[in-house]
Amino acid sequence: MTAVVVKHDASLLRGAMNTMKTAQPLSRSRFWAGSGLHVTMLVLTVVQAAAMLLVFRGRVAPLLADWALSLVAVYLCWRAGKGWRLAFWTSSALSIALTVESLAALPALGAVRHMGFYLFLLYHVLLIACLWRLPLHQRPRISAAFCGLLTLFTVMLFFFVWREGQANPQVWQERQANLQAVTYGILYLAALWTLSPAMETALAGRVPMGRFFVILAVVIGWLAAVLKSVMALGLDMAMQDLRPIQAMWLAGDLLFGIGIYCEARKIDVQLWPFMAVGALDMAWIGGLMSLRSAPGHIYQVWLLLGGVVVFICALGVARGYEEGLHLARRRLEGWVAVIDDLSRAADENVDTHRSLEQAFIHLMGFFPGLLGLEIVFRGGSLLLGKAAGHREVLRAEDGRQVALYGLEDNLMANEGMMRAVRPWLTNRLWDLAVKLELRDQVYLDPLSGLLNRRAYEVRLPEVLRLAQAQQRPVAVLMVDMDHFKRVNDTCGHAVGDQVIQAIAKTMRAFFRSGDLVIRWGGEEFLALMLGVDRAQAMERAEQLRKAISALAVPAVTWPLSVSIGVAGGTVPQGQAQLKRWLEEADQALYAAKRAGRNRIRA
Repeated sequence: MTAVVVKHDASLLRGAMNTMKTAQPLSRSRFWAGSGLHVTMLVLTVVQAAAMLLVFRGRVAPLLADWALSLVAVYLCWRAGKGWRLAFWTSSALSIALTVESLAALPALGAVRHMGFYLFLLYHVLLIACLWRLPLHQRPRISAAFCGLLTLFTVMLFFFVWREGQANPQVWQERQANLQAVTYGILYLAALWTLSPAMETALAGRVPMGRFFVILAVVIGWLAAVLKSVMALGLDMAMQDLRPIQAMWLAGDLLFGIGIYCEARKIDVQLWPFMAVGALDMAWIGGLMSLRSAPGHIYQVWLLLGGVVVFICALGVARGYEEGLHLARRRLEGWVAVIDDLSRAADENVDTHRSLEQAFIHLMGFFPGLLGLEIVFRGGSLLLGKAAGHREVLRAEDGRQVALYGLEDNLMANEGMMRAVRPWLTNRLWDLAVKLELRDQVYLDPLSGLLNRRAYEVRLPEVLRLAQAQQRPVAVLMVDMDHFKRVNDTCGHAVGDQVIQAIAKTMRAFFRSGDLVIRWGGEEFLALMLGVDRAQAMERAEQLRKAISALAVPAVTWPLSVSIGVAGGTVPQGQAQLKRWLEEADQALYAAKRAGRNRIRA
């Protein structure tokens, strides 16, 4: 019945996902979902656009705009957390460099221009290091082609400027002292190539959409550096309007801070990176304004290839958005499949731990940050994957617990879809913990905590399958306590129960997790050891006999002892042979009893 409910839930979820594929992404309810974040992003977008327009029109001094928006970016990088302090120092270096550059434009403070150059060098070094440390890299393919296009764009512009300078040697000689501007363009190209592995991950939808703010910030910075190089090297345009370049720096700095903050806090900004493409578009238009008096071929290169860059960036954001939704759907489908398999295993009362491990490994392919899933119930626990990394408890109550292990904390809150389905997943896993506990109560002996004979019938085919698949021997041990009737008659049945529990505790600690340990009945126990031959079984049985002989139960004044029968030790050919070994171990046990007890026979 439960499996039917799970399948029904899964079908509902799949139906919801199919509906989401055709839903309008800009519907009013969805657009204003999480209004606090959206209003904040809207305010930052308006502030950025207003600052760029005011700088373009000369209504606000670039220095004042630098101070305002750079401080916002620095604050956002600081709030990103301790693990992102390099981004904070990167943004701070750019803010200081921009301020010095603005001060250098004043006649009385022109001497600080060289200091601004060194600060910009420091900023570029920190930027490259920060981009290299972004999490989740992927081998660049599309991003490498994009960076190659930008490199070609830069070389073409520099070539045309150089050719223009050759046609006017006097201008070229005057501009030659300002070759440091070329350094900015080359360093930004290096930053783009450093960013390409992290950019590829964003295009695959494997990181929060905030990564696109960082990408667009670097692209805008590249536009500003190239434009400054073009204006500085060889063009005598009778004007040196730095306002568009200043506006580009402002937009890039603010977008960098927003991107770092959103990625560090795992904020799902969804459609807002498309607004950042608008800032990139404005930066490109600013370049057109600055180059309107440049030679026609230079203006045309900027017009055509710059437009291509804006289009590709918008296409990349759209691809990352769609890939992120697709990946989230696949992860959700993986969760549904794993929970369905777990529930089916609990319903069918079979041990399919190996197949569940394989299903979980398949799920980890969709969820790279996931390392393990642990379901704890009063009778035992089920661990899929590894208990490593950060531990996130989804629900804990009455001895039951559902927990995830991952490379990062709060895995289930990193994506909008995962946040939406978290209650459903938690409830299904919780129901599974209850089912496993009930199943475990059926198969557990209540006194000893070991498996009972019913569990033996269920687990025996699994042991046989593993032994034959891996060609590993199986050894059978039949263990019986000596003079148990004397304990009950002399000390009472309560003390007899304590003795049973003490022996069971010793056996649980003695045998491996893959061994099958069963309370066969009364004071008799059965153990099936996988991967142990006859000689090793005899040695292990002797160690177990000594461990039980060392037990001390306060009410029992004489030493405890057990007799053990051993059989098997080869690869079983079938269940019939395993049952025959069980009979042989039982006969060997009686032989040990007749020989005087407290000994081993095979």
